[in-house]
Amino acid sequence: MSTTAQQGRAAGFSIAHITDTHLGAQHRDFEPNFLALIDEMKHVAPDLIINTGDLTVNGTEEDADHQRAYELHQRLTPEWRVLPGNHDIGDNPRVPGEALNKPVTAQRRDRYCAVWGADFWGTDAGEFRLIGLNAQLCGSDLAEEADQWDFLAQEVRALKGRPLALFLHKPLFLAHSEETELTHRYVPAAPRKRLLDLVSAARLRLVATGHMHQHRMMQVGPVLHAWGPSSAFVLPQGFQPTIGNKQIGYNLYHLDGDRVTAQVCTPSILAKNDLIDFPAPYGSVRDIIAGRAVYRP
Repeated sequence: MSTTAQQGRAAGFSIAHITDTHLGAQHRDFEPNFLALIDEMKHVAPDLIINTGDLTVNGTEEDADHQRAYELHQRLTPEWRVLPGNHDIGDNPRVPGEALNKPVTAQRRDRYCAVWGADFWGTDAGEFRLIGLNAQLCGSDLAEEADQWDFLAQEVRALKGRPLALFLHKPLFLAHSEETELTHRYVPAAPRKRLLDLVSAARLRLVATGHMHQHRMMQVGPVLHAWGPSSAFVLPQGFQPTIGNKQIGYNLYHLDGDRVTAQVCTPSILAKNDLIDFPAPYGSVRDIIAGRAVYRP
């Protein structure tokens, strides 16, 4: 674990994994941390930066949030890629047909893609193949979900023994792949099984995710499951239990051969924001904790 990344190049390929940046046109509470992160990336100089979603405060409703977040990402150097989260295109159902306050829809996905480009993608990173998936499509029954499954199957067939790293917004599970709890924290059980079955023959080495606003690294066989900390804020204890580590920062991965090494970076230049102190973007967390308001995903 590290408070900040050390400057300098090593052999292999480095990835800075940022996530849950929550940038907006109207609500700019978390923009100072992103601006500090831009400076941090200039110092660290990774080969690639990946943001695993919740790019925006409320991209599900506000085109301007996508535009502002994209404008800020354009200042990142060097190359960067992104994936959508629930605050960008809406949430996926835990079970088919579940009624949600802001469900993922084709229209919300189209709004995202019009600004950011593809919502699932593949790219090379040294000997590794990186695949970015739209976790919000998982279990959505949208036509675009079928397109993503076809894409993943084609990518896996083309690996020909190359090591694989997956990036998506939601973690696959808390402790093991057979979990059945109905929760919006993780990829639902049925699409999770389908995903793991598709990559079962691949040399999967890394699953990098966000969404939790907590940092955790867990080794399951040859696969490192890495939760990236939000650069924007942590969630208070009464609203979200501590599962990993409630930190502000980013993850740094180093890929060499088929090995992955990882560290969490918590630069002092990032303010240690707690959402309880910022009621404007999402309403009062204090009221939700006290039972005076209800949280609706």
